[in-house]
Amino acid sequence: MLDENAKYGLRMGPVKYGTGETMSRLAEAPSHPQGILNGTVKPGDTYSAKVAKYIPGEIVAAYLAAQTVITASNNPANQKTWAFLAMIVILAALNPFYLKRLAKKEGAALQEKKAWKRQAAVSTTAFLVWVYALVAAPVALNIYDALIASLLLIVGTLFAGLVTPEEA
Repeated sequence: MLDENAKYGLRMGPVKYGTGETMSRLAEAPSHPQGILNGTVKPGDTYSAKVAKYIPGEIVAAYLAAQTVITASNNPANQKTWAFLAMIVILAALNPFYLKRLAKKEGAALQEKKAWKRQAAVSTTAFLVWVYALVAAPVALNIYDALIASLLLIVGTLFAGLVTPEEA
């Protein structure tokens, strides 16, 4: 009997390529030129794959859940402001540790384990851009501007795909 999720085409767990290979959550650098000589050339991630990997979906989702709870609460505005600030700081600080743990858990190559630092910097910046674009916290802090939020989100997303992971 099929799993209930499988019946609807939903899969839980790591994303797999058509070849059955699991997609890492860390952006992958192209292989070193030495790889050309020994036949182990690795092309690295495409632009769109890097964008998908650099934007911390799990952390943004956690923030969205917190934002929903905070906005729906009956607490005074100043308490909501502090709650937003606390969630932003906690999740921004948690993101690099989460990425480092993923690198170890996935059994990532040494090259990827070193690359997590660059990914943590880009990913944490992307998280902060998304927080600003998601309106609630910046409005509570009286720092929101729709034009700036829109432009930041566009430029930040485009920039993320241009960052190349470090090589070992």
